[in-house]
Amino acid sequence: MFRLGLLDVVPVARYTLVEEMSDGVLVLDAQNRVVDINPAAEIMLSVLGKPPIGVPAIDLLDPWPDIRAKFEGKVEASQQITLPGEDKRTLDLRISSLHSSTGLLKGRLIIMRDISEQVRVQQQLERTNKRLQKQIKQVEDLQAKLLEQAIRDSLTGLFNRRYLEETLIRELAKVQREGEQLSVAMLDVDNFKTFNDTYGHAGGDLMLQALSGLLMQNTRASDIVCRYGGEEFVVVLPGADTLVAFARIEYIHSLFEKRILEFEGKEMGSTVSAGVAGFPHNGETYEDLLDATDQAMYLAKKRGGNQVMPLTAK
Repeated sequence: MFRLGLLDVVPVARYTLVEEMSDGVLVLDAQNRVVDINPAAEIMLSVLGKPPIGVPAIDLLDPWPDIRAKFEGKVEASQQITLPGEDKRTLDLRISSLHSSTGLLKGRLIIMRDISEQVRVQQQLERTNKRLQKQIKQVEDLQAKLLEQAIRDSLTGLFNRRYLEETLIRELAKVQREGEQLSVAMLDVDNFKTFNDTYGHAGGDLMLQALSGLLMQNTRASDIVCRYGGEEFVVVLPGADTLVAFARIEYIHSLFEKRILEFEGKEMGSTVSAGVAGFPHNGETYEDLLDATDQAMYLAKKRGGNQVMPLTAK
């Protein structure tokens, strides 16, 4: 409009487009003096009295150092600035150069749009989004906690039977695909009923927790340790043949046999019987491999308990 001189050709446009527009308009000449200002700009710049026509822009903008800093020495600029005060306002400031038909710089046009409401809405949306993200994180954490509780035994902290079934099936598929071996060990606390009758359930729980701790401390990160039920535990050893698995479980068995616990002023200890079976020699499915491991453990108990029994290959 200013470049083409439309406001000179059609005077009514000056009132319609500039006087009543909500954006602040400030026109400067080549010497940076105010040659035009609309009511919206006067309100934004807190101009009192008559329009400051002819006033140097630097003087007019002196109370607003942010605007002045963007204005000084710049022919073109575009940036958001925040005006200080109790009711902070945010302006979208745009400075454009005005040239004559020969390209000579005649002045500058400053457009100030009050975007405070948009900024407040955006900030509110960001705060709401942060709250939602926090709530989503809390829900995800709760879901993860519930999932963890669903696959963990509450007494020992080991994985439970449900997790064993899902994981062993997956591990069997993996070793079968990659041509590797896998071993499973099943351990059972000897004479646990008698132990419970002697020390009570609290003593029995302490003993189960002691065995759980030994299993966790003496297995690899890739091994899967589960409480199978009652006083029975299962250890899955991916990539290990039965000889390696037997040696590992035999070591844990010897540690547990020597373990003496203090309970209500009494010393107590126990032993375990364990069986070891391997894939693919003793079974290729989840059910067959656990059955084979159970048979080996039963054989250990039948022979007097307190020992580890590997199952011979079929």
